[in-house]
Amino acid sequence: MNVVTRLLPLTQTLGDGPYPALGVGLKRWRVPVRQNGRWRNVILQADLGVWVRHINLAAIAARTAELEQLLGLPTPEERRAGIAAVSESLTTAYSTLYPKL
Repeated sequence: MNVVTRLLPLTQTLGDGPYPALGVGLKRWRVPVRQNGRWRNVILQADLGVWVRHINLAAIAARTAELEQLLGLPTPEERRAGIAAVSESLTTAYSTLYPKL
């Protein structure tokens, strides 16, 4: 059991893992605004339509899944081919830099 799962309740570590509870994903900046003589960090009016509360873990998990879908994660075969291509490229570069070794 790692530190994250020990600190979070069991309900937040099941399913999609502890990441939604930690707020992982794309963030919007909060802007310091003076209200009633005090400075507060608020969300801009333009961003309120896409803002998700930190306690809405299902919506945060859905955004993470949507981002993975948009990025188009490679299949295991594509990953292997990419690793092989990088390895071959590094071998070629190394042999050109150090031909006598």
